[in-house]
Amino acid sequence: ETTQSLYYYCKFDAGGVNNYPVVLSWDTRDFPAGSQLYVRTILNGELQQAVNMREATPGSNTTMSFTINDAREKEFLIEYTLPTVVDFVDANNKPIIKKGWNLLSLPVRPINAEWNNVYPNAINIPYYFSQNQYQSPSNGILKPGIGYYVKYSDVVDKKFAGTYMYNISVTNGSNDEVRLFPGNGSDGGWNSIGALSVPVNVNNISFDDFQGNIPDVSYTRSYGVWGYTTDRGYEEVSQLLPGLGYWIKVNTSGYLHLEYPKQNLTVAPSTKNDVLASSTKLTVRDNAQHVASVYTSNDANLNVKSFEMPPAPLTDMFDVRYLSTNLYVTNENESIIRVQGVEYPVSIEVANSNADLTFTDAA
Repeated sequence: ETTQSLYYYCKFDAGGVNNYPVVLSWDTRDFPAGSQLYVRTILNGELQQAVNMREATPGSNTTMSFTINDAREKEFLIEYTLPTVVDFVDANNKPIIKKGWNLLSLPVRPINAEWNNVYPNAINIPYYFSQNQYQSPSNGILKPGIGYYVKYSDVVDKKFAGTYMYNISVTNGSNDEVRLFPGNGSDGGWNSIGALSVPVNVNNISFDDFQGNIPDVSYTRSYGVWGYTTDRGYEEVSQLLPGLGYWIKVNTSGYLHLEYPKQNLTVAPSTKNDVLASSTKLTVRDNAQHVASVYTSNDANLNVKSFEMPPAPLTDMFDVRYLSTNLYVTNENESIIRVQGVEYPVSIEVANSNADLTFTDAA
């Protein structure tokens, strides 16, 4: 058993241009249940569009076929991935999913992608964020590459069956069309996305073209990539972990392209961390052990726009932010901190302060 894909390379000679098209055919009954198979031709050393071998040209009964029309194409590659069962637990064998709200994504490509089959112990239909609003998945079907809010009670899911995903894009042959939207106006828009079956650095996030538009990667990186944890709310991350969901902001329409790298990327130091280190930290805690922090800066010239947070979560989910700006850093003299999903009493702890602060109830 292996979680890695197996690759089969074939080079053929059709005996001349007149013997094209060349037709490959197979019987899907020969495929193990839950396995994934893709075929793609090779032209001038470049892999062409992948075709799902379970969804190719139908033949009689359970047979399928794939036609090679271009006489320049004399090679093809088959990618074969066996199904597996993954344990969704941490290094201490504790469930990664927690009681309450979780931001999740498909850790593997499931055989049955209906939400109540993937998350059988969930107590709500999952929600994702797109086109400036929370939505439920069409027909209850979950898709790779999308982040979903899922709520649990005491019993959580710890095992997931399917095939490993090393690539999410419109060109991988798996119908992974994760459309990203810029929102209303010219200020960009937030989208909830999913991860691969292996950890990847956030710098591996890129985009594919949609009708001549492609999001600016540097714009997305300037706003950061955000996860959500049940007890801490939103947190900016440097790595996308399997099975978890995330938030990114884009400046125009496009498709998500996420691919397992052949080598690790070097991450540049974050100037955001320098700003936070020199700012006053306000940590909010509640009676349910939720904790999150916002910051105040004395730098009147600081461009705080890049400290924008993703849209506020659903109303009973824990969240802390500045009310008027959706930021977690402010340089204004007076600001309102908005808290939601808390259990009272609530306390505020101040650290690294170089000024006198006064707190009042804004309700």
